[in-house]
Amino acid sequence: MSTRVLVFSADELRGKIIRKVLDRNGLECMFFNRILETGDDIVQHSPDVVIVDTESCYPEEINHLRNICQTLKHEVVIVLGRETVIDRFKGPRMRKVLCLFDPLDPELIAVKIKETVSQKEKKGKLTGGDMLEKTLKHLLHLN
Repeated sequence: MSTRVLVFSADELRGKIIRKVLDRNGLECMFFNRILETGDDIVQHSPDVVIVDTESCYPEEINHLRNICQTLKHEVVIVLGRETVIDRFKGPRMRKVLCLFDPLDPELIAVKIKETVSQKEKKGKLTGGDMLEKTLKHLLHLN
C-alpha cells in the first residue's frame, strides 16, 4: 500500500513543487490550497501524512490549520514555515508533528516521510510467534 500524503499550501507554487518532488519519490500526493476545504479533504481522503505549509498564511488561517491538526489522531503532521509560526503548532493535543524550517527542501520532506512511515510500519508488524500468541489469547478470551 502506498503512502498517501495531503499537502496544504496557500502558496500554489510551493505546494506544486512539494507535490512534484513527492510524486517523483513514489508518494501518492494530493495538493490543496483552499484552507476552508482542508479539514473536509483530510476526512475524505484519510491521508497517512498531512503537510501544512504555513508560508503565505494569515494568522487566522494558521489558527484554523492548528485546530485541524489537533484533531488528527493517526496521521503524521509535518509543518513547514518560520520557527515562530511552527511553535504555535506544538502543544499537549498535538501528537506527531515534524517541524521543518525554511528554506523549502522538498527532498528532505520526502526523506522524512519515508523515515516516519517505515518506523510506523515497524511498530505495527507482529512476528509469527507474536501473531500466534495474539490469536490464541483471543480464542481463549485471555485479552
